[in-house]
Amino acid sequence: MSYKVKTASKLFMIIEAVQKLDEPTHTDLSNHLDLAKSTTHNYVDTLVESGYLVEDDGVYRLSLRFLDHGVHAKRTLPIARISPPILEQLAADTDEAVWLMVEERGYTVGLEKAMGERAVQTAGRIGRHTRFHYHAPGKALLSQMPESRVEELIDQQGLPRKTAHTITDYETLREELEEVRDRGVAFDVGEAIQGIRSVAAPVVSDGSLEGAIAVVGPENRLRDDYFRSELPNLVSGAANELELRLEYGIA
Repeated sequence: MSYKVKTASKLFMIIEAVQKLDEPTHTDLSNHLDLAKSTTHNYVDTLVESGYLVEDDGVYRLSLRFLDHGVHAKRTLPIARISPPILEQLAADTDEAVWLMVEERGYTVGLEKAMGERAVQTAGRIGRHTRFHYHAPGKALLSQMPESRVEELIDQQGLPRKTAHTITDYETLREELEEVRDRGVAFDVGEAIQGIRSVAAPVVSDGSLEGAIAVVGPENRLRDDYFRSELPNLVSGAANELELRLEYGIA
């Protein structure tokens, strides 16, 4: 049984390395994972034969079977099925990028997005896993978790710095999360990406934390009363609508 688990672990290491290295060769994978070339060859061939890797002129990429799995995984979540019209309306109202983020296995995951007319495309993408502490949706999610769970996550992941504005001290983060609970929204003032701000509200349905909705845009547009008052009202309204649709099963 132990051998099978180790084999599966190496297969997933190969998959993750192929994505990270972006079209690597056998040699690239062997060097990156510190595996013998023969071992790497066996695992890669298995993944190619099973349809999870595609080989093209000596380099490898993930196959679209992962897209099939990802779309299926997203459709199993009611919030993913219900949220698109709400996100699209919020994007139209703000002209910015709107994200739905959820928590899974200790990370925030981009589940859905909508792009307004003036939306700025950042490095964020659907399916990307990130830490909680440096963006508004992550802090909105943390604000609804028990303090013991927040401490557990911070112990595991730390508070690495992304920009000069990133919160890297736990006590400062804890105080901010208290403010998020009081006002119902979280702010990111260039903590994840310099020059980019976001506002987010948690989505809680029937006592269960379902996700967070965020508006993301450049700091020259997300500022002053619009950033601190008008935009939070819009985001909170969208989150509340999503909560009601989840609670009462309204598609």
